[in-house]
Amino acid sequence: MKAGHWVLNQSFGRDPMTARGLTPLLIVALLLAVPVSAQVSWRPGFTQCVTSLNPSEANYFSNTAGCSSSAPTRHWLVGVQSEGSLGNACVGSNSQSLPINVGGPMSLTYEPYRGQWAARLHTDFYNHQHPCSGANWTWMSIMDHVSYGGGPLTDANHLSIYMRGIYNEVRGDYTSLYGISRMGITFQSFWAGKSILVDVMLYVNEVWGDANPDPDIILAIETPTYYYVILKAEQWQLNLETSSTIHVGPILDNLIARGLLPPSGPDRPTVSAGPFTEVSTPAPVAVDLFLEDFRAL
Repeated sequence: MKAGHWVLNQSFGRDPMTARGLTPLLIVALLLAVPVSAQVSWRPGFTQCVTSLNPSEANYFSNTAGCSSSAPTRHWLVGVQSEGSLGNACVGSNSQSLPINVGGPMSLTYEPYRGQWAARLHTDFYNHQHPCSGANWTWMSIMDHVSYGGGPLTDANHLSIYMRGIYNEVRGDYTSLYGISRMGITFQSFWAGKSILVDVMLYVNEVWGDANPDPDIILAIETPTYYYVILKAEQWQLNLETSSTIHVGPILDNLIARGLLPPSGPDRPTVSAGPFTEVSTPAPVAVDLFLEDFRAL
């Protein structure tokens, strides 16, 4: 990898690791003790059972080597999107902007780890040039989605998130507004006739910026089809060092009370949940998210 400025943070209670030449930046440890009987059998960790959204479009990705014979239609969903403006791909199609595992900037690989599989989401615009000109943002997510091979998922009122892993970032310029990254967990529900999207940011580069005056909110918008809120984990006392758990229900209650999400009925169906990374270009940046485990329970 080219020489650059390393942006480092402390490690949070896990074994130190080095990921493809990157030094550990953030170790995420969101731990929840769950009895084995409560875990859904098709996803006991990151098995090699994942596809992207649309097999009829370019950049479709599929790895079904580890799919369960007892649940052959159940799998993770992976998405990659590069966009110059929110929700609009600058190349390829939505959720399949760039190919995965073809020697380019995006890769999803698996490694044996402590008796199960761990997933590694890697984005590298340090050694690869972005195909779109100007400022762009590229996210990569692997999620449990009820409409695309995942589920069943607990109603959002009772949903908790379990995630354990290591995140690394390398960038070329400390001062640039580009060549930076963020990482978190994305959650989707549906009520009031619209999609409800909430991102809980576990790491945001300090240069990223903030579009909302509230100290715990980065962005809160409403469009004709969805509500979208991005919040900062540390402002919600989600202390990774002490292995906090993300309980989704209280977060939604708070956002509704503040008018950032619409009022809901007693049911808040969970549509999807999963970890993601996002980088801004054109300045060089590479990120690596080593996912030991993730569960929406």
